[in-house]
Amino acid sequence: MDKIELLQARITAKLETVRMLRRQIARDHETIRRSLRECLKLQAELDEAQREYYAQAARGGTDGDQ
Repeated sequence: MDKIELLQARITAKLETVRMLRRQIARDHETIRRSLRECLKLQAELDEAQREYYAQAARGGTDGDQ
């Protein structure tokens, strides 16, 4: 294998590595977005539970053990 072929093979291998890494980054990005959506939903549930708790406490209907 001459020098040109060797360099072409190395370039091809590096380009395949780049493609593989791009696919991995895309999967990771989707995982991050999915996790963030789940966190936002949980935060909304927490906010609602706190509103209900404090509204009940304001009416004198809680003993603080929830």
